[in-house]
Amino acid sequence: MKGFLRTVRFVRQMFLAVFFLLLLPALLTGVAARWEVITLAVLYFLFLLGPLWPAMRYGRFSKNDETPEVKRQFGWRMSTILGIYAMHWIAVLDFSKGLWLFAKPSLVFLSGVDTTWISALGLTLVATGGIIAASAVQTLGVFFDRLIIKEKHHLVTNGLYSLVRHPVYLAYIFLYAGVCIAMQSLVALGVLILFGVPWFGAHIEIEEALLAKHFGGAFTAYQQRTKKLFPFIY
Repeated sequence: MKGFLRTVRFVRQMFLAVFFLLLLPALLTGVAARWEVITLAVLYFLFLLGPLWPAMRYGRFSKNDETPEVKRQFGWRMSTILGIYAMHWIAVLDFSKGLWLFAKPSLVFLSGVDTTWISALGLTLVATGGIIAASAVQTLGVFFDRLIIKEKHHLVTNGLYSLVRHPVYLAYIFLYAGVCIAMQSLVALGVLILFGVPWFGAHIEIEEALLAKHFGGAFTAYQQRTKKLFPFIY
């Protein structure tokens, strides 16, 4: 019964996240009925359900403040989270042609490409990110958690982790970039780069420092044969 209630609460939280990030600004700007927004909201919700399986099977995630390095960056992280939150609203506002700088969504205004193809590309990125996230979460199992070293932790190097060290972060890059492109917003992409690059960079640095400290030479060898985010590139 506790597992069922935990699942219900998790699904409710994910729905509320999608509502406040995408559906609420879409309702306020009158674009909630557009196929791009509806499809994006569904894909976004499915993406967020990725952690549902380990959450159901293994219980709650650890607390953020269990890792001192993360706790020390609380204020900076909160400002970054607010920036990412604002990115979603800006993307929807731009899609509704509500930005005073542009007579049409900024990505369309500058590219001249048909809007359907731009949105389709963005939605494809979101869907791809969801597949990557689900695969990574499945591979990690009990070790899918916040930035901590768990009891009996072992280094996961199979599946997607045989190609890149941070597929979950890669999935979120696809998700956020996909939102901006699906909403045809170059302005939102700029906000994402401004806030997202430092955020992902800091989290990767903290995580790799923790893993290097715990696993030593095994992690160093793993670093040498894999890329951080993009297979064969970086």
